[in-house]
This record gives sequence, C-alpha cells and structure tokens, in this order.
Amino acid sequence: MSRILYIFILITAICFYPLYRDNLSYIILISVTALPVLMAVQLAVSAKLLTHSIKKNSSAIFKGNEGEAQITLVNNSFFPMSGVRVGVRITYLPTGETRRQTADIPLPARSSQTVTVGITPKNCGEARVFLEYVKVYDLLHLFSVKLFKNEGMIGRVCIIPKVEAKYSEEAAALMQERSAASGNDEGSKGDSGAFGDVSGYRDFIPGDRLSRLHHKLSARFDKDIVRVMSPDSSGHFLLTADLSAGFGANFGNADHSNADNIGNTPDKRDKRLEKLISMAYYLVQEGAQVCIAVPENTSAVSMMIGSTPAFHCANGADCLAAAKVLCGADFAGIYPVDRANRANSSDNAQGSSTEYITVHIEDNDEEII
Repeated sequence: MSRILYIFILITAICFYPLYRDNLSYIILISVTALPVLMAVQLAVSAKLLTHSIKKNSSAIFKGNEGEAQITLVNNSFFPMSGVRVGVRITYLPTGETRRQTADIPLPARSSQTVTVGITPKNCGEARVFLEYVKVYDLLHLFSVKLFKNEGMIGRVCIIPKVEAKYSEEAAALMQERSAASGNDEGSKGDSGAFGDVSGYRDFIPGDRLSRLHHKLSARFDKDIVRVMSPDSSGHFLLTADLSAGFGANFGNADHSNADNIGNTPDKRDKRLEKLISMAYYLVQEGAQVCIAVPENTSAVSMMIGSTPAFHCANGADCLAAAKVLCGADFAGIYPVDRANRANSSDNAQGSSTEYITVHIEDNDEEII
C-alpha cells in the first residue's frame, strides 16, 4: 500500500512541475525523487546494525504442556524499524512434522525485542526450532531485505513423558517378586512397605507411596514426612524398551492405516516410554538400583552392563534426565536389549560383580529376562 501511495505522489509531482515550473514544485519533485534513496540508505544502515541473540535455546517440558524458544533482536542504529518480520521453522522428531510461524514486531531505535516461539507438541520426542529469516523494512515500507537466512537451529525442546502413579504398584510387585526369588522376602522389607533400610527423611512429594509416611514426624512438624530408603542389594534392574520400530527417517511417509502398522505409531511409543520412566522412578523409590538402556552414541552413558550402554538412575531427577536423553536421541536402529542372556557388569561403586535383572517394557506387561 505504501508503495502504491508513493508512486501516486511521484506521478503527481512529475505532472505538476511542467504546469507551474516554480520553486515550490521543483522542491517537491526533488524531494519525492530523493525519498527512495534516503529510505534505501536508512534500510542499509539499520540492517547492518541489527543483531540477534538466543535467549533460551534448550529446555524440557512434559507431554501435554506448551514450550517455547526465544530469540532477541537488537537494533543498534538510531533509526526506528517500523516493521520487522521473523520467520521460524519448527521440526518435531521423530515424526518429522514441520510447522512454520511468522511474527511481526516494531523495533524502536537503540532497543531490543524478544520474539517468543510457541511449541505445542503432540508426542514425546524433540522439537527443533530453526531461524529461517528476519525481514527488515524501511520507515515507509518501500524496500525490504532478508537477513540471517537459514541461520540454523536456535532452540531445542525435549518433550518427555510424565511419571504416572498407576505404575507404582507394578514396581512394588516387581520388587516383591525379586526379593522372594532371592530369598529375602522377610528380611529386606521394612515397616515402611518398601525394600532396603531407612537412610533418612524428606518432605512428601506427589507420587510418593503413602506407606512411606512417617506419622510421628508428620504430626510433629505439621507436614507430610516420608522415609528415604537405601538401595537394596537384591534389587538391581536394567530397564529396556523397543523405541525404534517404525521411527526412522521415513516415518512421516509410512502408511499407518492398516493393522500391521498399529504398533508403530507415536502414541504406542509414548506409552512404552511413559511406562519405562515411571517404572524406573518407582523402583528407585522402592530402594532398587536401576539403570535404563540408552543409545550407544550418546554422552549420557554412565556404565556398561554386559554389552548394553546404560544410564544409572540414583533418584527421580535422574529418571527424568534419562527420559530427556531417550526423547532427544535418533530412534532409528535403537533396540538396547540383550534378550539372550542376563547382563552382568562390574559395579564401580561397590567394586564387585553385580547381577542385573533385565526388564523389557512392553505395551501391556513387562518381560523379565
């Protein structure tokens, strides 16, 4: 619209000058003719002095929540920018779904503005935010120039599953079964309903078993206090899950309409991942030593159990960290489980050989190997 208006004014000035040929019409013609040059100079200076920085480039959110990535634009010139358009691309992995967003903001002289990119994931995995361009206009919107084209990734958000309380009973039953098999059914289960010795106390957090409540301390301090259990020698578990089937680079082009592909949908993988992390969390709460199999090509490998790289979970925060590792990994080709034999490894903390029971998480029930 501004360009059309300028062309109209320029044509009018050109037509009026031959009719009047006075100083005023001459000044108007020169001014209108020189205006694009001035706007081009202003745009060149503003574009040269425009910089950007990444304000928030890595985070993790729970599935079902909204996340964000932020980019800050800084106008270091003395010219205000009446219009700046930012274009970003969001790629959701492992499905490969791509969305594009644009945002228009004013940028006053010698100031900065932060652009927030909203992320609304459907499934667990990773959302990668790429800056495609920043389009800058002159004051009259006669010209524009694109900057920072295909700049690269400016943000990464891991979408991890929530720990679900419905798996706490399965974790307790698994501990009971393991304790009975090792002959410690009577000796290792304390009065708190968990295995191992009481090593301390802390405030109650959602997801803790009610059987761990210490009623006397809770009444004394007028808040819920739970027992903290020490690891039990009979509870060493390696949790694995098949997160790879159907999640390669061509997942977005796969046909999921027939019955053969039902098991390869993102929802099925999310359910397995949710159960894997929840079981690990509640087994740790029960006092077990828990490791989660992770891809070999990740920096999160803390130990090797047989030939399987694993991430040791000492507390609930470690379980969520393991979820972030699995959600951020390339799922293609990952099947971290040795189904032929139970895995043995050297426990560096104890300095002795420790037998880990491999528990493979399926869609419905876990499988003990």
